[in-house]
Amino acid sequence: MKVVSVNVGKIQTQSWRDGTPSAMHKSAVEGQVAVSKLGLAGDEQADSKNHGGEDKAVFVMPENNYALFNIDQPFGFLGENLTLSGLDETEVCLGDRLQIGTVLLEVTQPRSPCWKLGQHASGGSDWSSAEFLKAYSESGRVGFYCRVVATGRFRERAVSYLVNT
Repeated sequence: MKVVSVNVGKIQTQSWRDGTPSAMHKSAVEGQVAVSKLGLAGDEQADSKNHGGEDKAVFVMPENNYALFNIDQPFGFLGENLTLSGLDETEVCLGDRLQIGTVLLEVTQPRSPCWKLGQHASGGSDWSSAEFLKAYSESGRVGFYCRVVATGRFRERAVSYLVNT
């Protein structure tokens, strides 16, 4: 398993519902990225009630979810902070851990997709907003949130997967 892309985003006003603020669109960053208990340096959340915080500090998405939903966009488009290859999301459990360099992450919960994802993703795929959100949610391939157990910087691209026993 390896990190394919590290992504951060800034709050931007979207055209949805008369100007909804969102930081869903993330872009890849190069080099080392500092990771604190609240997530990646340079990443923002517009809705702190439903996103971010210590239990949702880092959002992880398997690379193959892009192909699954025919999304031909750069990684980070689905709002993830980390895009990983070689990850079978169906085998990920709460409490499992990911070691990336000095950073240790712990899986806390799956993503609960909201209407903003449907609006955002329908702009980068062949799906309507409602169709995408329904298919994405029902697939169970929604990515997952992690808390940061050990802070540091992402330096290595290899990921050690530690199963919660």
